[in-house]
Amino acid sequence: RVDHDYICGFVRTALACGARKIALISASGASERSLFFYMRVKGETEKHVQALCAEYGAALHILRPGMLLTPPRTSGASRPAERAAQQLVKTLRLSMGGILAVSVEHVAKTVRMALETAPEELLQRFSSLEEQASQTWVYPSRTIFRIGVEAG
Repeated sequence: RVDHDYICGFVRTALACGARKIALISASGASERSLFFYMRVKGETEKHVQALCAEYGAALHILRPGMLLTPPRTSGASRPAERAAQQLVKTLRLSMGGILAVSVEHVAKTVRMALETAPEELLQRFSSLEEQASQTWVYPSRTIFRIGVEAG
């Protein structure tokens, strides 16, 4: 429900209230045909949100980050395995250009740029940005990384 129903309900409400641009944070590997439940739900959500945006004539920006790198938790919850995985991926990411993981800060900067910049300008600046369908753009993890770095 969280990864599909709540998102689609929120998008439907936003569009009904007049939103004309939607940014959806999905996941690298999302596909409605995936054998993995999480990736299949993400793919189904993308398809449903895309249909809603088409119905309202709204632009859709789908971000597909790899693993999200988050700041250290301050809630007191200890998650040593998560911390170790993030540290390993952070190290690998330096040579992989954001393919495996991106920081949540880079994701936020990409959402802002996607909603504030003309898609044509973004397509010229970032060759890995894909126009999936009319008024729908997909930002793979490496593009999210590049935008985040460029945005400072």
